[in-house]
Parts: sequence; C-alpha cells; structure tokens
Amino acid sequence: MSTPMREINPDTPAEPLDEDIRAEISALATRQARAGRGLMRIVNLAGDRVENGMRLLPKPARARIETAARAALSRSYDLASRTR
Repeated sequence: MSTPMREINPDTPAEPLDEDIRAEISALATRQARAGRGLMRIVNLAGDRVENGMRLLPKPARARIETAARAALSRSYDLASRTR
C-alpha cells in the first residue's frame, strides 16, 4: 500500500515567515554548517586510517569485511526506507 503524497499546493498556504524567524533560521543554518565542517574533517581522517589499514589485510579478509559492510549498509537502507 502506498503512502499518500503530501499536498504540494495547498488551498490555504502557510503564512510567510517574519524577519525574526528568518534570522533565527539563518543563524541555525550557519551554526550547523560550521559544526559539520569539523565533523567531516574527523570523519575523513578516521576513514583514511581505516582504508590504509584495510590495504594491509590479505585480500580474502578484505573481501569478507567489504561483503559484511555492504550487507549491513543494505539492511540499514532498507530499515530507513520503512521508517518514512
């Protein structure tokens, strides 16, 4: 059974945001962007180290790890798609 689509053009559209709310949203977006930059640096650093470590493993071990990771990602995507 499919989920009904959200109404794209409602008969009664939402009121426009006032300037105070727009400023607050803008400040929050800027804060999130700054926080994300630092987090992405850490993630990339950790990822580089993991990838370098994987290169040291024998090919059969790498293949088993990659297969397990692929299966875990597939299951997580499937689960995430059910929550929408």
